[in-house]
Amino acid sequence: SMAGSPPASVTTDAAKIKYLPLVKDSIRKKCAALFQIPNMTDWCPETLGDAEQLRNYYLQTVLEEAVNGGSSNEGTMNRTTTGAVERASESSQVREPARPLLSLPGAIYLDALDFGGVIRTGT
Repeated sequence: SMAGSPPASVTTDAAKIKYLPLVKDSIRKKCAALFQIPNMTDWCPETLGDAEQLRNYYLQTVLEEAVNGGSSNEGTMNRTTTGAVERASESSQVREPARPLLSLPGAIYLDALDFGGVIRTGT
């Protein structure tokens, strides 16, 4: 399952940000740190939709790797239907041993979808 929930205190942090303006800056920074995302230091998702769009943004790469068979960063390598990798060279082709292809899970559960069933990652 790719569904999930934001850290437990995010809900109370979002309420504090909205209703306690004198402490909102420090709460927002504390909340942002809970997500452990580099350079996300001053934003706290204030709704479940915001939190799930953030989660979907980072999880979409996992699905992309499965769709591409794990070969999105292999440069000039090509996968055969058996999973073996063929690398083109000037003089010959080298055939490397097969490795398992990635596959999509039998079911995917997401908390935030957009129109047409696409994974919602933005506004």
